[in-house]
Amino acid sequence: QGQIPVQSGVDQSSYISQPDRFAVFDQIQPNRRPYNDFGGVDETPLVSMEKINLLEIPSNAKKQPYDIEEQAQAPTVITPLQPITAQEGSPAVLTAKIEGSPMPNFTWFKDNAPLVASSRFTTYYHIPSKLVVLQINDARPDDTGEYTVRADNKSGDVTTTAKLDITSLPSVRDQPFISTDKFRLLEQPNQPRSIDDISGVDERPLVDFTKLQQLEIKPARLTEAEQGDTEQFKPTVIIPLRNIEAIENQPVVLSAQIEGKPQPQFSWFKDDQPLAEGNRFATQYDIPSKTIFLTIAG
Repeated sequence: QGQIPVQSGVDQSSYISQPDRFAVFDQIQPNRRPYNDFGGVDETPLVSMEKINLLEIPSNAKKQPYDIEEQAQAPTVITPLQPITAQEGSPAVLTAKIEGSPMPNFTWFKDNAPLVASSRFTTYYHIPSKLVVLQINDARPDDTGEYTVRADNKSGDVTTTAKLDITSLPSVRDQPFISTDKFRLLEQPNQPRSIDDISGVDERPLVDFTKLQQLEIKPARLTEAEQGDTEQFKPTVIIPLRNIEAIENQPVVLSAQIEGKPQPQFSWFKDDQPLAEGNRFATQYDIPSKTIFLTIAG
């Protein structure tokens, strides 16, 4: 058998039998983009800037019917803040109806000084009803004062002021922490206390310890089922809704303090019928204070 000669180097034979077929691709095409002088990337723009300029709308072009231009309007007070009185520990809500375009920025003041930020204070603006709200949770006597809200935008500003009074709770509780009947168990009949001949000091206890043990509160033992239920409890009304009289076209805020675990679901009713949804009604639940609010715009 003959041997096949093996040569070192690179195989330069073609894999295609007719390499002339690729010659058509080597020709200069009429629409071929030229290379720059350096043989790199073509830096000519894909789209002519003159064509882009044709797409621009001249400033003096006639406006179309569907073009909407927002009219600037200085803030206006529709319904001012109203003076209110709240009880210590309950929530207090100040509301005012203010409109403006573009939407104003709101700043709250107390006694002509910027209101200090606190976790007890919540402010928000309800856009559909144009109602600005300041909610004070767990009202305290030092919250009493004159409150002002200022609304401003690029067209102007406006303010409205009202007084908030907080009624203090009694500082001293008249109810005793321990029933007076419990102390009768500590009393001993009047007997002469003899003096010991040796030490001269009567070492008998002033109170019988067996009677003290009767006053101890023994922890109740819970069953396994009861222990599992301690983390959950049904909704409980702490502060109920109160009757409110309001003037027509003025905002109204109804509030109640309700707690439950897990957090309850709330549904509002009017005359025993589910309250119909509308832009004039806004409801929210403040978790820290456990207070549910219903705001009715004017």
